[in-house]
Amino acid sequence: MKKVSIITPTYNERGYIAEMLRAISSQSYDNIELIIVDGGSVDETVNKIQKITDDYPYNIKILVNKPGINQSFARNRGMMHANGDYIVFHDADDLSFPNRIERQVEFLEENPDVGVVGSSFYYINPLRNERTIRERPTEHDKIRKALARSCPVHIGSAMFRYEALAETHLFKSKYAEVYEILIDLADKGWMLNNLEDPLFVYRVNEGSISRDKMANQKMELMKRNYQAVSRLGLPKYNLILSLGWILYEYSPPVVKSIIRQLFAPDDEAQLMTKDQNKLAELLDIVK
Repeated sequence: MKKVSIITPTYNERGYIAEMLRAISSQSYDNIELIIVDGGSVDETVNKIQKITDDYPYNIKILVNKPGINQSFARNRGMMHANGDYIVFHDADDLSFPNRIERQVEFLEENPDVGVVGSSFYYINPLRNERTIRERPTEHDKIRKALARSCPVHIGSAMFRYEALAETHLFKSKYAEVYEILIDLADKGWMLNNLEDPLFVYRVNEGSISRDKMANQKMELMKRNYQAVSRLGLPKYNLILSLGWILYEYSPPVVKSIIRQLFAPDDEAQLMTKDQNKLAELLDIVK
């Protein structure tokens, strides 16, 4: 069995880390190592991880950084310590379904030309009482074209082939960092795919990016749009449309909705009964 390295940056994640660890320990795939890269937490995060992982079924490494280290540095440091054939970057407040790792390993084993495979995912935003499924494009050609406007593979849902990831510049920026990695992979000839089934849960919490930082993020998205168009030979009209990111944060809801429809890498679907049951089962597992 190929080894999978799961890299998790943490900073004051005491309220979330236990659920994430339970989700990983419930995976149907066995050959996993977990690398926690902590950014100097002051809320006993590391102590809690150490207590929980005494009986953890997988190999675990805990690396502690100095305070102020950002997630990009943490992910790069985790990558330096990874021994896996496949790499997953999994935030502490998100969750994966028990068959997530098995399904993605199986896909990568069957498709050696694929550098990364993501999936659709559940989106939970308790701040807006919102629960939806974000459906991502599955085929390489559609994903490659979508790179001109957006990041069509969510970092949390992605499993990277180590060999492919090692050919990129890894994480260089504070925002939209995985977007740049996807452009690198496509530029080097690797295939990009998503699985249709939602295998991951992205949870918004109170520590989400502030309005000022969101504006910076939108500027980074414009840079990535330009990189994708120039490096991958995509239509240049996408550069004109990308100006919409500047307007987004300061637009009324109706205009925001139009911009999302133009740029969003996914389609939103409301949860059906079977989806609600599947999500409820996972949340019960990790409690």
